[in-house]
Amino acid sequence: MQAGQLRNQITIQSKTETTDSYGGTVSAWSDFATVMAKIRPLRGRELVAAQAAQSEAEVMFYLRYLSGVESSMRIAHESTYYDIVSIVDVDFRHKELEISTKTGLSEG
Repeated sequence: MQAGQLRNQITIQSKTETTDSYGGTVSAWSDFATVMAKIRPLRGRELVAAQAAQSEAEVMFYLRYLSGVESSMRIAHESTYYDIVSIVDVDFRHKELEISTKTGLSEG
């Protein structure tokens, strides 16, 4: 992977859950790592549900290998959040990650 292709700064976030004073569960996202990545949109679609238009997009992120990234995390880029669907260690060499994501219908 050439450094010139990594033009977009992204933040990988992990979800933490804590218990509040009433015994309920509170979820919060915290930054795991901020890295440079190549972004490639794959496809998108729009749905109409309950008379409200919603859109969903599939986006692929390419970045240098980073240990500890899990599918329970999400990616933040320019105020949009992407749910991680799958993570591939390209050629199993610990040099590059391909992260498949979705955004839209399940944000947050």
